[in-house]
Amino acid sequence: MLVAGYRVVGEHLDVPGWAKTRGREGLTDAAAVAGRFAFLAKKRLTRSVAAAGAAPGEALLSPDYPVLSDILDRSIDQLFGLANLEDRFAVCLFFLKDETLGYRQKEVMVDLLGVVKEMMHPDRRTDAERILIRLSAFFRDRDNEFLLMRFQCFEAIGVAIGEAGNVKAADHLIQDILYWRFQYPEISGATDEWETVVNPYHLPKIRCWMHIIESNPALFERLAAALNVQLRLGGVYIADTDLFQRDVTRFLDADIRPIYFVAKQLLRTLPGYFNEVGVEGELRTVSTQIDEICRRRDTLMHFLRKQVHAESSNRLVASSREVLRYWVTLDPSGLEPYISANTLATVRGEPEWARGPHTMLVALQERCAA
Repeated sequence: MLVAGYRVVGEHLDVPGWAKTRGREGLTDAAAVAGRFAFLAKKRLTRSVAAAGAAPGEALLSPDYPVLSDILDRSIDQLFGLANLEDRFAVCLFFLKDETLGYRQKEVMVDLLGVVKEMMHPDRRTDAERILIRLSAFFRDRDNEFLLMRFQCFEAIGVAIGEAGNVKAADHLIQDILYWRFQYPEISGATDEWETVVNPYHLPKIRCWMHIIESNPALFERLAAALNVQLRLGGVYIADTDLFQRDVTRFLDADIRPIYFVAKQLLRTLPGYFNEVGVEGELRTVSTQIDEICRRRDTLMHFLRKQVHAESSNRLVASSREVLRYWVTLDPSGLEPYISANTLATVRGEPEWARGPHTMLVALQERCAA
C-alpha cells in the first residue's frame, strides 16, 4: 500500500518535472516552484519505492516512510505557502488535473477560488484575460466537474472585468460562458417529503450570470439577453426558500438604464413575486381548508398542502391545475411530474376521494356549456 502510494504520487504529482517542462510557460519562477516541491520529484519517489521495498515491515511505520495522506498534507501545505499568486494559481490547476488528491480536491478548489479573487483585486492590476484563458482551458475538458467553483471563479473574473470596463476581456468572457452547457431546471418529480427534484446547479448558474451583469450592465448586455433566451427556452425554477427576491433587488440596484429593455424582459422571466413562488395567497388557504375537511386522509390534497407550505415554488399553479384536471378526468397520469412515485401509487388506489369533486366539476362544466 505504501509503495503504491509513492508510485501514484510520482506519476501524477511530479510538480518539479512539470515545472521544468510544460509548466514553465505558466510559471513566473519555475525554479522556485520546483524547489519548494522537490519532495514530489519522480526520481526521489522512485528511490523511496526501492527503499520501502527493501525495508523490514516494522521500519515502514517510522516517519522515514510517510504514507500517501502525509505526502498530500505536505503538498497542500506547500501550496498554501506559495507567495506568488500566479504560480499558486498554476499549481492549483496542476493538482486538480486528475483524481489523485481524492477528497482533498475540495481544499485545493477553495484555494483556487481565493487566489482568483485576490488576483482580480483592482490594486493588483492582473491581466484578467490571461487568467481567463488558462481557466477556460482547464475547465473545457471537465464539463461536469467543479461546477459551483467554476461559477464562482468566473463570477470573480467577470465582476473584475465589469468594474474595470475591459471591453476585450468582456467579449472573451461572454464567449467562454456561452460555450458551457446551460444548467436548466431538469425537474424530475418530487420526493415523499414534498421536495421538488431539481438540478442543484440551476439557480447558482442564474445567480452567477446575474452578478456578472450587475457589475457593468452596459458591457454585459449580450450576456443579459442570452440569459433571457436560456430561461425562456429551458424554464426557470425558484423556490420560496431561495429568497430570490434579494437577487432581483440587487439587480435593480445596478445601473440597468443602458439596457432597460433587455433587463425588463429578463425580469419578466424570473418569478420573483411572492404570489409567483406560492409562498402566500388563496392557494395556501384553500389547500389547507380542503385537507382539513378530508381530515388529512386524501393523500393528494395532503401532499399538495404540504408542498405549498414546505416547498413553495413557481410550479404550484401548474400543479394545482393538474389536480383539477385529474378531478375532471379521473386520470391521474398527469400528476406524475408533480408528486412522488409513492404518492401517485397511493392516489391510484384511492379514487373515491376524487369522485365528489369529479361530480361537482362535471356539473359545473355542463352548466357553463349550456
